[in-house]
Amino acid sequence: GICTGICGERIIHPLNKDEWDAPEAVQNTFSERPNVLLFGDSLDDIKMVQKERREATIAIGFCTSNRSHQKELFDDVYDIVIESDDSDSGIGEWLMEKIRKSK
Repeated sequence: GICTGICGERIIHPLNKDEWDAPEAVQNTFSERPNVLLFGDSLDDIKMVQKERREATIAIGFCTSNRSHQKELFDDVYDIVIESDDSDSGIGEWLMEKIRKSK
């Protein structure tokens, strides 16, 4: 079939993921949270959150082998860049350790 229109809520898709395109209920939840931990696997994912509107934002980019030619660009936009195709890159353990030490 052919899609000729969309009724109801906005649609969030890969090129439309910023917080202001989200449904109003989601926007309200975002507005109450001063800190953001953003994960992305494309350069456009960094646009999901407006860092200047937050107290603290940590942006973690996953630069997989099919994007290795963009490594320098990932380094420019993300705070932390993980170069791994492995789904268990250790980021979860690393984050938990940082959280424990900060208390």
